[in-house]
Amino acid sequence: MANIVEVPCPNDVEVWDVGPNYMDRFTVFMPDGAVFTMSTNALSPIGICNYEGSSKTVRKDGRRRHTIPEHVSKKIEALRT
Repeated sequence: MANIVEVPCPNDVEVWDVGPNYMDRFTVFMPDGAVFTMSTNALSPIGICNYEGSSKTVRKDGRRRHTIPEHVSKKIEALRT
């Protein structure tokens, strides 16, 4: 398995990690209130990026991440556009 490159999490986004036992391990809270779950390889055709709802209805679970996999960061940027 290739090494996963970690990058800083964007300041206006919260990312929570429920651990490696879940395919959609990262819960991403966007500045507009949208919440997505993502896999480590969120940009891959077999990766996961699902809309989960509003930050008012989705709970924060796991631990907060201040660095995130590069693919998750790039997917966050793609969702902003």
